[in-house]
Order: sequence, then structure tokens, then C-alpha cells
Amino acid sequence: MSNPFASAIRSAEQRGAPKYADVIRKEAMVIRKLLTIALERGLSVSVNDGEEWTVRRSRVFADVFSALRSTDEDRLRFWDGDRQAGDVRLVYGNDGWDVIADYSVGGDVEELMEEVSRYAEGLGA
Repeated sequence: MSNPFASAIRSAEQRGAPKYADVIRKEAMVIRKLLTIALERGLSVSVNDGEEWTVRRSRVFADVFSALRSTDEDRLRFWDGDRQAGDVRLVYGNDGWDVIADYSVGGDVEELMEEVSRYAEGLGA
């Protein structure tokens, strides 16, 4: 499996854009935290790149992580069995810690986001 964040970091560094490489590192850290917590809680994850669902209901971190960052934004849909547990919208290229642009309110995703938001805010400080 490829790591789209590592590729983007290398590309930014080769272009002489170390600040943008740092943004991408922060994005990867926040998303790793989000996916790790979600998968530990037994949720599965689907990835939409804006055009299609590239991953459907996966519980494999590497499959989900490698499907990200092919466009400027992605939508993650979380599932608890057959029940949709909520969505998270990722937008790349801002400050890194704020890669999570929006998420569903209520239920599983809101609880998950409380912990991830505290972590992300620490990266922005």
C-alpha cells in the first residue's frame, strides 16, 4: 500500500516548500489519530474522493489511509455494522491541524471528534 502523505511530503520538500511539507505532516497525524480511534471502536470506514467511493466499509487502516489525498478533499463515512455512524469531511492544504473541515453532529462521530479535535488543536498551538 502506498502512503499518499509521504509522497506529498517528499514532493513538497523537493520543490523547496518545507512549510507545506509540515502542513501535510500535521494532516497525516490528525487523520491517523481519527482512523486509529475509529477502528479501535469497531467502526468501519468508507472513502469518497468527490467522485466515487474508493473504499467501502473497510476495517483495515492501510487500505483507508492509502485511498486518501488523491483530490483536494475526501469524505469519510463511518459505519457501525450496517448502521451509518456519520461523516467527516477532510480538506487538504490549509494549516494541517484543521484538515477536518466538517463532521456529523450526534452519535458515534461526534464522540470520536471530541478526542480528535483536542489532539488537532494541540498541533495548531
